[in-house]
Amino acid sequence: MTREEFISNLATKFINMDSEVGHALYNALYLNRNIILYGEGGHAKSEVALYAASLFYQTPIFVASLDKYTTPSSLVGTADIPALIQQGQYRHNVAGSIMEHEVAILEEGLDSRISTILKDVLTRGAYCTGGMCYPMQTRCVIMCTNVEPDTWAENDSDRALLRRFHYKVKVAWKSYKPSDFMSMYALRFPADKQEALLPLAETVAAIRTSGALITPAEANVAASAFLSCGKEGLIGLSHFGPKQLQYLRDYDKRKAVDLLIEEVTIKYKLVQSMDIAQLSQNDFNSVIGELSTLLTQLGSCRPDNNQVKLVADLHQRIKALKDKVAIKWEDKLVRDKA
Repeated sequence: MTREEFISNLATKFINMDSEVGHALYNALYLNRNIILYGEGGHAKSEVALYAASLFYQTPIFVASLDKYTTPSSLVGTADIPALIQQGQYRHNVAGSIMEHEVAILEEGLDSRISTILKDVLTRGAYCTGGMCYPMQTRCVIMCTNVEPDTWAENDSDRALLRRFHYKVKVAWKSYKPSDFMSMYALRFPADKQEALLPLAETVAAIRTSGALITPAEANVAASAFLSCGKEGLIGLSHFGPKQLQYLRDYDKRKAVDLLIEEVTIKYKLVQSMDIAQLSQNDFNSVIGELSTLLTQLGSCRPDNNQVKLVADLHQRIKALKDKVAIKWEDKLVRDKA
């Protein structure tokens, strides 16, 4: 598979993912190197890793979720008890372990307590115990973690483990605009539901902009709840407090104000483009009157904080235009009398 095909496949399945992630994964898988995918949770790191590995390997992929309670046997297998009982010989059973797989995905690998044995296995390319060494068949290890590697490393042993991972790349979206969340929803929900999800996408983006780290995964949970139960389905969900729910309820009002702002802006540009010298004062005042009526309607709509500045700007621009035209007409009147 070419690099271009690999990047294209990832981009189609994982919307908004930075292409740097695809390039780093391609390098690691193609060159048989190890890689760490890190970053904020809820960005489908494990899914990205599994899908990327499946594009390169048709053989079974070793996947292990690690934590502080994980034992070495979860990674490298256990002692072969039947051989010890029947033959009196110590052997290690690596069947089904990381040792027998060409590619491995370790989830939350930096949170586990097996970093020492992992470092040793990756360094030797084998697991040695009881006077015997078992070669490692693994060509590429993909570690997924929410922890930033350089921040995690506290000592030389930690840093030595990180050096066994030649590539490190952060998995994050390029941006978190409403259109980005809509692109994600387009992959997961039917086409006839997309319009209904527009208010939620805008609300989720606003939550993210406010500094709350709502993740794509949480945005998907919210979308499912919203489509099934309406706005009430979001009550109690993380990040959806009274303020956020009110923002969602005000969606129709904001859209109405946006349309009015757009109408005023178009009419203002139209007036600005007129040949004032050829326009009677009555005609001009009539057009300005229309604009003033629209601005009054805007005021009665109570624009939110994001729209107030636009409305105030339109007021100032229209007043400036009226003053400019008034001066021109006064000059014209003086010239006519002269």
